[in-house]
Amino acid sequence: MTNAATAKRTKKDEHLKGIKTSGPISPPHAKEVVRTLFETPHAVNLSSSDSFEVQPGVYSSVYINLKALISNAASRGSITKALAEHGSRVSADYICGIEIGGCYFASSVADLLGKDLFFYRKADKKYNSSSRIVGNEPTKGSCVVVIDDVLSSGRTIAPIVNELTEKGCVVHVLSIFSYGWERQIAQRLGVEVHSLSSVNDLIIYGSAAQLLSAHSIQLMEEYVAREENRLVESRSKE
Repeated sequence: MTNAATAKRTKKDEHLKGIKTSGPISPPHAKEVVRTLFETPHAVNLSSSDSFEVQPGVYSSVYINLKALISNAASRGSITKALAEHGSRVSADYICGIEIGGCYFASSVADLLGKDLFFYRKADKKYNSSSRIVGNEPTKGSCVVVIDDVLSSGRTIAPIVNELTEKGCVVHVLSIFSYGWERQIAQRLGVEVHSLSSVNDLIIYGSAAQLLSAHSIQLMEEYVAREENRLVESRSKE
């Protein structure tokens, strides 16, 4: 990243002081996760332009398809172990999986840690129960680790985080990969937010391993900067 880009990011960080975060995952851990992503067929998808719609109306030159991890025994085992290792640092009572990407990993982590489990639907069910929670609802005061595969703007996790905090639960969000805006999302939702790896980790590893071209790296950095600006602006309007 250029000195100008670094200075620009430093200036942005001044506007983000007070954001709730306990720091990044250690580089060796992130490197292992990113290596797994690159080694898993169809997990890391690159384009020469911003052609992937990573969320409604938002386009990127990189698409991380973590559903591909589920099809690969070695990959899903490695990622599950990493999630469980991080999840064990929290005294969780429940593990929650976000439909659909977080459900498998939440199930595996809950089994490894011996924790209760429930899922969260992205949309209301049209018959029987109207609740988006699948399984027994957590009790007031309980600690819940919410697991999703990819963390972008935070729109997907916001409904369950808000519902759980309104119930009086302590919530921690954990994802496998993020586009780097954990701090902004944490501040907006008022909970701890962590990711095992980020787009920055992807760039560092991909560049060193000669898996990413200079053009791809430039597009990723431009996308991250553009979306970070948008998130900061949306935050200032709240």
